[in-house]
Amino acid sequence: MTRRARLRAILPLALALPMAAVVAQPAQAAESCSAAHRPVTDYAGQRYEYRYYCSTYVGSPVYGNIDKSFTNPLDDSGYMYRSSRVWVVCQVKGRPNPVIQGNTNTWWLYTQGDASRPNAFGFKNGWGFLPATAVSQGGQNKSVPGVPVCLGRAPTSSIGSAPGGQQTFGSAPGGQQTFGSAPGGQQTFGSAP
Repeated sequence: MTRRARLRAILPLALALPMAAVVAQPAQAAESCSAAHRPVTDYAGQRYEYRYYCSTYVGSPVYGNIDKSFTNPLDDSGYMYRSSRVWVVCQVKGRPNPVIQGNTNTWWLYTQGDASRPNAFGFKNGWGFLPATAVSQGGQNKSVPGVPVCLGRAPTSSIGSAPGGQQTFGSAPGGQQTFGSAPGGQQTFGSAP
């Protein structure tokens, strides 16, 4: 085989290797997840009016005990497969994420995983928190662009705090509880008396 023939044979392989490495890396944080009005109700009966579509560059467990006050090992409540389109409903700041391909973060996205796992924190049907380190739009130690912060009462005490460290519990005026945010404002669940 001539040198030129060998180069023709290995050139496609040489070009494919850098592309494979690029696919496995998270995108720049400048990308944003997109919102869609597609209501969903979690295992605890909490209704969310919007879903925020992001992509994951690796498959990852979703967890129940993500509050920064927890020191016990992370307890997975489900699993999210790698996909160019996964949905989440909101995000919170909590304990450090698992380091994935050198990426670090403390933001977690509330979602329903593709598979459910038994856990000690009462999450059911695959619901839990996806680490931002698995999300392509996630940056180093920053919230995921385009996904609102979870406000209101959490499905369990593991959800964390709203901006400024203040947690919101109970009902808003009119008897509706606020939970999460929609583009441009808060979303509500429950009904007025």
